[in-house]
Amino acid sequence: MNVGIITSYIIAGIILVSMLMMNNRVSNSSAELTLTQITREKVATITQMIYDDIPNMGYDLYNPTSQIIISADSSTIKFYRKIDRHTPGNPELITWQLTDAPVSVTKNPADKILLRKVEKDGVEEVTEIKLGVTRFQIWYFDEHGLSTLPEDGEFLSTPVSAALRDSIKQLYFAIELQSAEPIYTGGNARYIRSAWEKRFSPSNLDK
Repeated sequence: MNVGIITSYIIAGIILVSMLMMNNRVSNSSAELTLTQITREKVATITQMIYDDIPNMGYDLYNPTSQIIISADSSTIKFYRKIDRHTPGNPELITWQLTDAPVSVTKNPADKILLRKVEKDGVEEVTEIKLGVTRFQIWYFDEHGLSTLPEDGEFLSTPVSAALRDSIKQLYFAIELQSAEPIYTGGNARYIRSAWEKRFSPSNLDK
């Protein structure tokens, strides 16, 4: 067989393999960018709800709430707030809780169902957040500016006892979401992560 033809086949094969590998890398890169954007949008959805709830805890235009925080644990918080400030009536009891229940509709084994409960006058409305939450953690601080990060170790032990709940002045939230679908790199599956952290100083905790 002609050596030139054999060489041509070898070169063509190498080029074809290179093109396939390049297409695979481009496809993975595109999928990663898409999943990253989707995961960030899901984080924004959850944080918008938290930005509305946490700064407004204890707010009741008609009947100021004396006991604001009812329960304070590392992955659960329960507190009073008035959602509709201009309507007379009792404030709502809000609960945020990360459950151990996995999200069955995704391929990610690490994501859990995050609950937001709203209870008023004995009626409870539960929202199951199935957006890929893998971490939902809260730290509590008893003084303004005592610590800037939970790693500094100046936070209250959880669950915060009933005697110390009134001393809570700041809350630090850390949330992580992962993509529902994996990205495969070198045969290994990994999930896209997006994290968010925020420290809150609800004004009503100072009253």
